[in-house]
Amino acid sequence: MVDSAPCRITITLVRSDDPDKDRRRFNRVQNKLIEYPGTDQIRFRVVDAVKTVIVDFPNHSTRYAGEVQKFLLNEFGSDAIQVEPLS
Repeated sequence: MVDSAPCRITITLVRSDDPDKDRRRFNRVQNKLIEYPGTDQIRFRVVDAVKTVIVDFPNHSTRYAGEVQKFLLNEFGSDAIQVEPLS
């Protein structure tokens, strides 16, 4: 099997009114991503009413194709997932 070129996955997480629920969701998603090691970089864009924060994970990577892609699309929907090739 030939792996595709490495990419950066940006996941937009819109904060709710429940910080504990948001933290649990963030941790659950992060843990799922690192279950599938690969060459794709992980970035979260955390959005609330006041600001947007970008969180990169330079020490962790994943393999987007397959299970991770299905999980993210089911969890967030296609509008919240951006995949771009690394140059």
